[in-house]
Amino acid sequence: MYGKNLVAISAVLALTLCGCVAENPATQQSSRTAEPSQSDSNTVSSSSGDPTPPDEYEPATAKGPARNVPVPEMPQEATKNTESGAAAFAEYYLDLINFVVETNDADPIKPVTTRQCEYCGESLIDAAALGQKLGVWQVGGQHHGKVLDSYKPTKNRAAVTIKYWISASTVYREPNKIDSEFEKTGQQEMIMELIYSDRWKVDAITGES
Repeated sequence: MYGKNLVAISAVLALTLCGCVAENPATQQSSRTAEPSQSDSNTVSSSSGDPTPPDEYEPATAKGPARNVPVPEMPQEATKNTESGAAAFAEYYLDLINFVVETNDADPIKPVTTRQCEYCGESLIDAAALGQKLGVWQVGGQHHGKVLDSYKPTKNRAAVTIKYWISASTVYREPNKIDSEFEKTGQQEMIMELIYSDRWKVDAITGES
């Protein structure tokens, strides 16, 4: 299993179990390849004085959690039972991880995760529920990943190797009151083990300790 840097994908898990956190990007399509700018964790509403439309995405700030976060859409390639399809699905799953951590809403990730994935259940799904209960949120902590390899040892299974790192983050329980701060992680590798029935699902996540 992962070391503390990845086990704490959830801000809640960071506070209750190990002390590392992560969060979703403001722009989903850039989450896997680009480093965030220094201003990513300080995004604020426009200073024009105009109110933000009620359904417009608002990233998390020190004042409060993100709002109206768009749910990542699965690309068509990720539906295919091929090596390239498995790779595309793994990238999509990374976006879902970022969504869960930013919102504490695990509903979108549940249908593409098996019960056998202990890490997914404990560190993502269960932690998101606890996050809602405690009312914590974080600024920063975006997960970045790059697929290094994808292969299918059997017809309905695949393993995708990903190099990843997590941006620095700040955790809040109350507006403008810092609860915890965490530095950017170093680059590590993880393996997503996938199983295919009517769609790809993550069956296990393993990696460096």
